[in-house]
Amino acid sequence: MNWEAIGTIAEVVGAIAVVLSLIYVATQIKQNTAASRAHSINQINSQYGALMSQIAMNGDLAKIYQKATDGEELEPDESVRYTAYLSAFFAFIEEIFLLHRSGTYEEDLGDGDAVEFLAPTVRRLLASPTAVHWWKEESRNLYVPELCDSVDRIADLSYDVPPERQGDGL
Repeated sequence: MNWEAIGTIAEVVGAIAVVLSLIYVATQIKQNTAASRAHSINQINSQYGALMSQIAMNGDLAKIYQKATDGEELEPDESVRYTAYLSAFFAFIEEIFLLHRSGTYEEDLGDGDAVEFLAPTVRRLLASPTAVHWWKEESRNLYVPELCDSVDRIADLSYDVPPERQGDGL
Protein backbone atom coordinates (compact mmCIF):
# COMPACT_ATOMS: atom_id res chain seq x y z
CA MET A 1 0.00 0.00 0.00
CA ASN A 2 1.40 3.37 -0.94
CA TRP A 3 1.25 6.67 0.88
CA GLU A 4 -1.36 8.05 -1.46
CA ALA A 5 -3.81 5.26 -0.60
CA ILE A 6 -3.14 5.71 3.12
CA GLY A 7 -3.77 9.45 2.75
CA THR A 8 -7.06 8.81 0.94
CA ILE A 9 -8.20 6.36 3.63
CA ALA A 10 -7.27 8.88 6.33
CA GLU A 11 -9.30 11.60 4.55
CA VAL A 12 -12.34 9.29 4.32
CA VAL A 13 -12.03 8.34 8.00
CA GLY A 14 -11.65 12.03 8.90
CA ALA A 15 -14.70 12.98 6.84
CA ILE A 16 -16.76 10.26 8.52
CA ALA A 17 -15.58 11.47 11.93
CA VAL A 18 -16.58 15.04 11.07
CA VAL A 19 -20.05 13.92 9.92
CA LEU A 20 -20.53 11.85 13.08
CA SER A 21 -19.39 14.81 15.22
CA LEU A 22 -21.86 17.11 13.47
CA ILE A 23 -24.69 14.61 14.02
CA TYR A 24 -23.74 14.39 17.71
CA VAL A 25 -23.64 18.19 18.09
CA ALA A 26 -27.00 18.58 16.32
CA THR A 27 -28.53 15.98 18.65
CA GLN A 28 -27.13 17.76 21.70
CA ILE A 29 -28.45 21.13 20.52
CA LYS A 30 -31.90 19.66 19.89
CA GLN A 31 -31.96 18.09 23.35
CA ASN A 32 -30.76 21.32 24.96
CA THR A 33 -33.40 23.34 23.11
CA ALA A 34 -36.14 20.95 24.24
CA ALA A 35 -34.89 21.14 27.83
CA SER A 36 -34.76 24.95 27.66
CA ARG A 37 -38.32 25.14 26.36
CA ALA A 38 -39.54 22.73 29.02
CA HIS A 39 -37.83 24.86 31.65
CA SER A 40 -39.50 28.01 30.27
CA ILE A 41 -42.91 26.38 30.38
CA ASN A 42 -42.28 25.17 33.92
CA GLN A 43 -41.23 28.66 35.04
CA ILE A 44 -44.29 30.24 33.44
CA ASN A 45 -46.59 27.74 35.12
CA SER A 46 -44.86 28.34 38.47
CA GLN A 47 -45.20 32.12 38.09
CA TYR A 48 -48.88 31.79 37.22
CA GLY A 49 -49.42 29.57 40.24
CA ALA A 50 -47.66 32.10 42.47
CA LEU A 51 -49.83 34.94 41.13
CA MET A 52 -53.02 32.97 41.71
CA SER A 53 -51.82 31.90 45.16
CA GLN A 54 -51.54 35.54 46.19
CA ILE A 55 -55.27 35.90 45.71
CA ALA A 56 -56.18 32.49 47.08
CA MET A 57 -54.15 32.90 50.26
CA ASN A 58 -54.91 36.53 51.01
CA GLY A 59 -58.56 37.23 51.78
CA ASP A 60 -58.16 41.01 51.62
CA LEU A 61 -56.49 40.85 48.20
CA ALA A 62 -59.16 38.41 47.02
CA LYS A 63 -61.88 40.91 47.96
CA ILE A 64 -60.01 43.74 46.23
CA TYR A 65 -59.50 41.55 43.14
CA GLN A 66 -63.21 40.67 43.05
CA LYS A 67 -64.23 44.29 43.49
CA ALA A 68 -61.86 45.45 40.75
CA THR A 69 -62.78 42.73 38.27
CA ASP A 70 -66.46 43.52 38.87
CA GLY A 71 -65.69 47.03 37.61
CA GLU A 72 -66.07 48.78 40.94
CA GLU A 73 -64.07 51.82 42.01
CA LEU A 74 -61.38 51.03 44.58
CA GLU A 75 -60.41 52.92 47.72
CA PRO A 76 -56.90 54.46 47.66
CA ASP A 77 -55.33 51.69 49.77
CA GLU A 78 -57.07 49.05 47.66
CA SER A 79 -55.79 50.74 44.51
CA VAL A 80 -52.21 50.46 45.70
CA ARG A 81 -52.56 46.75 46.39
CA TYR A 82 -54.43 46.01 43.17
CA THR A 83 -52.09 47.97 40.93
CA ALA A 84 -49.13 46.19 42.53
CA TYR A 85 -50.83 42.92 41.65
CA LEU A 86 -51.53 44.19 38.13
CA SER A 87 -47.88 45.17 37.72
CA ALA A 88 -46.78 41.64 38.62
CA PHE A 89 -49.43 40.02 36.43
CA PHE A 90 -48.62 42.12 33.36
CA ALA A 91 -44.89 41.45 33.90
CA PHE A 92 -45.85 37.76 33.74
CA ILE A 93 -47.79 38.35 30.50
CA GLU A 94 -44.85 40.34 29.11
CA GLU A 95 -42.52 37.42 29.79
CA ILE A 96 -44.78 35.05 27.84
CA PHE A 97 -45.14 37.68 25.10
CA LEU A 98 -41.37 38.08 24.72
CA LEU A 99 -40.60 34.36 24.98
CA HIS A 100 -43.24 33.58 22.37
CA ARG A 101 -42.01 36.33 20.07
CA SER A 102 -38.42 35.04 20.35
CA GLY A 103 -39.52 31.47 19.63
CA THR A 104 -38.47 30.15 23.04
CA TYR A 105 -42.07 29.60 24.15
CA GLU A 106 -43.77 27.66 21.40
CA GLU A 107 -46.97 26.70 23.13
CA ASP A 108 -49.98 27.04 20.87
CA LEU A 109 -51.38 30.49 21.52
CA GLY A 110 -53.78 30.33 18.63
CA ASP A 111 -53.36 32.84 15.83
CA GLY A 112 -52.15 35.65 18.08
CA ASP A 113 -49.78 36.50 20.85
CA ALA A 114 -49.87 35.99 24.61
CA VAL A 115 -52.18 38.97 25.13
CA GLU A 116 -54.71 37.68 22.61
CA PHE A 117 -54.48 34.22 24.17
CA LEU A 118 -55.16 35.74 27.61
CA ALA A 119 -57.69 38.30 26.33
CA PRO A 120 -60.53 37.36 28.73
CA THR A 121 -58.16 37.68 31.70
CA VAL A 122 -56.73 40.97 30.42
CA ARG A 123 -60.21 42.44 29.99
CA ARG A 124 -61.25 41.25 33.46
CA LEU A 125 -58.11 42.67 35.10
CA LEU A 126 -58.68 46.05 33.46
CA ALA A 127 -62.39 46.20 34.33
CA SER A 128 -62.15 48.79 37.11
CA PRO A 129 -61.62 52.51 36.56
CA THR A 130 -58.57 52.25 38.84
CA ALA A 131 -57.02 49.58 36.65
CA VAL A 132 -57.70 51.49 33.42
CA HIS A 133 -56.20 54.65 34.90
CA TRP A 134 -53.11 52.71 36.07
CA TRP A 135 -52.69 51.07 32.67
CA LYS A 136 -53.02 54.34 30.77
CA GLU A 137 -50.59 56.18 33.08
CA GLU A 138 -47.97 53.53 33.81
CA SER A 139 -47.95 50.74 31.24
CA ARG A 140 -45.70 52.40 28.67
CA ASN A 141 -43.13 53.07 31.37
CA LEU A 142 -43.13 49.44 32.48
CA TYR A 143 -43.65 47.18 29.46
CA VAL A 144 -42.51 46.87 25.86
CA PRO A 145 -44.53 49.07 23.48
CA GLU A 146 -45.76 46.13 21.40
CA LEU A 147 -47.29 44.52 24.49
CA CYS A 148 -48.95 47.81 25.44
CA ASP A 149 -50.38 48.19 21.94
CA SER A 150 -51.73 44.66 22.05
CA VAL A 151 -53.34 45.17 25.49
CA ASP A 152 -54.85 48.47 24.36
CA ARG A 153 -56.36 46.75 21.33
CA ILE A 154 -57.64 43.72 23.27
CA ALA A 155 -59.06 45.79 26.13
CA ASP A 156 -60.42 48.35 23.66
CA LEU A 157 -58.69 51.21 25.44
CA SER A 158 -58.96 54.24 23.25
CA TYR A 159 -56.82 57.15 24.32
CA ASP A 160 -54.12 59.32 22.91
CA VAL A 161 -50.62 57.97 23.22
CA PRO A 162 -47.81 60.34 22.29
CA PRO A 163 -46.06 59.10 19.11
CA GLU A 164 -42.71 58.70 20.88
CA ARG A 165 -44.32 56.22 23.29
CA GLN A 166 -46.10 54.11 20.67
CA GLY A 167 -44.77 50.75 19.57
CA ASP A 168 -44.56 49.44 16.07
CA GLY A 169 -47.70 47.43 16.68
CA LEU A 170 -48.03 43.75 15.97
